Amino acid sequence: DIHMAVFHCANDFLKQYLFSKLSTCQFGLPLLVPNPCTGEVEFPLWALRQIKKSWQHNQQSETGSTVKYNSKEMFNTPVPIVSFIRLGSSVTSKSQILNNVISKKKHSV
Repeated sequence: DIHMAVFHCANDFLKQYLFSKLSTCQFGLPLLVPNPCTGEVEFPLWALRQIKKSWQHNQQSETGSTVKYNSKEMFNTPVPIVSFIRLGSSVTSKSQILNNVISKKKHSV
């Protein structure tokens, strides 16, 4: 993957810039990155440092429903993590399978 090749060759500031641009374009951000030289898995905390995410949720109360807005730094926010692996061979890519599963259309995979 070209993103990971550039990421491994980049210094900390370029990694932070890459994560910022990937986040702006709504791409998935790698939370655990394997180091190709050592085989160790790294958590790029510095690269995630300036990423902020905003969301809203409805909060029920006795007087009715109110909308609450949150905006926090990604590295300091508890978020659910979804992991996906494909076992065996398939003519369909992992991306196609995930897109079909999370889309609101009828699933064909």
